Amino acid sequence: MIELRDITADNWEAVANLKVAGDQQSFVAPNVYSIAESKFYPGVEIKAIHAGETLVGFIMWGPDPVHNPPEMWIWRFMIAAEHQGNGYGRAAMQAALDHLRAQPGVDAVFLSFEPDNTGADRLYTSLGFRRTGRVEYGEIVVKLEF
Repeated sequence: MIELRDITADNWEAVANLKVAGDQQSFVAPNVYSIAESKFYPGVEIKAIHAGETLVGFIMWGPDPVHNPPEMWIWRFMIAAEHQGNGYGRAAMQAALDHLRAQPGVDAVFLSFEPDNTGADRLYTSLGFRRTGRVEYGEIVVKLEF
């Protein structure tokens, strides 16, 4: 069972120390950077992803202030290398989407990924995300309408 838990003084270092596989490091910012970044943007939420009592990943979402009107974005998402291939990514993303779908005023969510991250492309497409035709910071932007 996947749970999205708050990041606290007790677990932030463990979350910060999670790493993706070596060939995926260019696909996502380090968690410690994301944790720090979240403190400067109103409405951004960060969560530790747990499978039972095991910490397996990290996710961050919130309104993106660059867009006008603001768009809800999943800013970061990762499953630690040693926990990939177990279905945790799909389950965690679905849990996040369920949470966002229930928020008043949120009718869509955006995210982006590196063009050569074929695993992310497959996952997001299978969850219903569709390409927007936008490319931002060299990444493909996709959108899921609720």
